Amino acid sequence: VFREKRFSIIENAELLGEKYASQNEKILVQGVIDLFFENPDGSFTVVDYKTDFGDDSEAIAGRHMIQIQYYCRAVREMTRREATRAVVFHFSSGKAIELPPSL
Repeated sequence: VFREKRFSIIENAELLGEKYASQNEKILVQGVIDLFFENPDGSFTVVDYKTDFGDDSEAIAGRHMIQIQYYCRAVREMTRREATRAVVFHFSSGKAIELPPSL
């Protein structure tokens, strides 16, 4: 179990939708993963806690999808193993919303 794990990833600016970015421009993506843990098969599950309001699962997923996918990528780069599950736990609605783990 890993909690509050910091990461940094260098990303091509074009992949982040930066419309004025040159082909070679890079952007530093940084974050803190709330929680990830090893599954019985050796893969990982990433969990992110959210305190925003609303209870529409699709809207919550849409707001946080890219962030969670970067978290999964960071776990893969740190551990050399896949994050096969990604879950947002949304406190105000009490929902655990599963998201696709890859970019």
